Amino acid sequence: MMPLIHYLGFSRWLCPQQAKNLRYRLDGNVLRAEGGVFFLFRKSIPLERVTDIALVQGPLLRFFGIWAMKVQTAGSPQAEAVLYGVCEAENVRERILAQRQGIYARGDGA
Repeated sequence: MMPLIHYLGFSRWLCPQQAKNLRYRLDGNVLRAEGGVFFLFRKSIPLERVTDIALVQGPLLRFFGIWAMKVQTAGSPQAEAVLYGVCEAENVRERILAQRQGIYARGDGA
């Protein structure tokens, strides 16, 4: 019983910390993601490498009205990044893809 109480107390601290530390931003031609509590991560994904963005919403995410976005890039068999807790996911997805299209329209992409 005691380990369960400690686990629940730890989870009540850990989950808000994880949510507080998640950050995603579109920075020019790069999608940046960062987060973590004990092990921090920072990821920069050039938009010219993005091939698709899949929107995923399981029962728990649906309950909270948020989405996970799986960012697929060329040359990677799995998602380069999964962005959790995204609100208005369709709009965010369209903005990222429009920014990527702008790169190609300007001739900046490979």
